[in-house]
Amino acid sequence: MIEFKRYLLRVSQDLPVIDTTKTIRITPYNQYDSIISPTVSWLKKQGVNFKNNCEIENVRFGKIQNGKKIINRIYFKSAGRIKEIQCDKNDYVFLTIGSMTTGSSIGSMDNPAKLKEESWTLWENIAKKSSNFGKPSVFNGNIEKSKWISFTITTHDRSFLNMIQQITKQKTGTEGPMSFPDSNWLITLGIPYRPYFLDQPKDTYVCWGYGLFPDKKGNFINKKMSECNGKELFLELCYHFGFQNKAQKILKSTTCIPCMMPYITSQFMPRKDGDRPQVVPTESENFAFLGQFCEMPEDIVFTIEYSVRSAQTAVYKLLQLDKDVCPIYKGYFSPKIIYDVVKTIFR
Repeated sequence: MIEFKRYLLRVSQDLPVIDTTKTIRITPYNQYDSIISPTVSWLKKQGVNFKNNCEIENVRFGKIQNGKKIINRIYFKSAGRIKEIQCDKNDYVFLTIGSMTTGSSIGSMDNPAKLKEESWTLWENIAKKSSNFGKPSVFNGNIEKSKWISFTITTHDRSFLNMIQQITKQKTGTEGPMSFPDSNWLITLGIPYRPYFLDQPKDTYVCWGYGLFPDKKGNFINKKMSECNGKELFLELCYHFGFQNKAQKILKSTTCIPCMMPYITSQFMPRKDGDRPQVVPTESENFAFLGQFCEMPEDIVFTIEYSVRSAQTAVYKLLQLDKDVCPIYKGYFSPKIIYDVVKTIFR
């Protein structure tokens, strides 16, 4: 209920156009090509040293004056060996705790995606050292309630999108996510603008979707969503659109790939104060927590903004910079926005 309340307040101004993409800040291409790749290139030019294929497993805390703690060791696994990085109070350590995508597994057109459980080793080890460092088990302790199946569709046949466009009466790539409330899996499909990738061929179209109830049988396919391969997922989707008579033809030039994501909604699990640590805990001297599982008052998880604000908070506070974190827009204080919300609800 805490997160639901936050969402209602944070997106109140967007309700009148929630069925479109007008409320979304859209990058020229997908987020990797538009944000991640350029950022990595810029950081490398600044001398940042990236270490790939490393798994951070633990840190060691040392005590200093006034009950403060510093991280003086970082332990990580690389090429099957445990290694360490030495730190002191003049070093700053920023730790991303938890993960929505840990354990994700990919299926194929002929094979379903398998469930794969993995631990959040870093946060679990850190949480043992202080009650102020959160409780990861609250979020990753019930996979049955935090998993879903997502899927991608790549097609070289424009007819699939043309038929959807005839239904929505909107140009594909401009409508918001399309959910099917009658779907036993509660399928949602999103169609991005194109080109979505830098090197996307002109005759290639992509979609993305997910189902919130992977352990229920489909309306058309008599199998659990978690047991379905890509072909079966696509046929079920076509059924909800009313395209089942044309599905086999579309399939000849279409690839649908399922992905099991056991922790994708873990950040929404019921929680109480203290289950998520503060970005900079009171006893911290040189470390901070980042990401979707630290506490950012009033903000909502599952957004890029949440991660950005946690990073801003961490850097500004640890480095004692005289800067303000990007403010949260509070549209619910606007009489016009409240009027538009009420009008939208009862129209």
